[in-house]
Amino acid sequence: MLRYSNRLVVPALSTLALSAFCVLSLGGTSPVGAAPAPGPSDNPFKGDWAGTFTTTLGGYGNIEISIDAKGKIRGWLENLANGDVADIIGHVNKNGFGHANTMNPPDFSHPFDVEASLTDDGQLIVVSQSRINKDLVVVNVLDPV
Repeated sequence: MLRYSNRLVVPALSTLALSAFCVLSLGGTSPVGAAPAPGPSDNPFKGDWAGTFTTTLGGYGNIEISIDAKGKIRGWLENLANGDVADIIGHVNKNGFGHANTMNPPDFSHPFDVEASLTDDGQLIVVSQSRINKDLVVVNVLDPV
């Protein structure tokens, strides 16, 4: 004869009931186990920026980027020293650390680690260290557009 045992069912139901009670007691409306929806980012670098850059290897030129509320970077640069034009994609977190890639057609991608900060005058300063050539450092000075 088989006997029914609820040793596993009762603790599971108790945990589920406790979770539901906690969610409802705290005013939550999400289903039990659902993660809350993320709120808007407070990324301080959000906006459209334009300015100039210089490199430790003699490059210099113009740069324009947009940073969205989540820190996603999109833009372009033109190196006046050699005529190269590149698209820029990347990300910067709200603490100023991130990464970027310059995309030179047709198929060259150059990865950088970036560190961003805002000056008291409202300029965005981005220092980028190449992941390929450690001698290559790029300093970008940008103003809001």
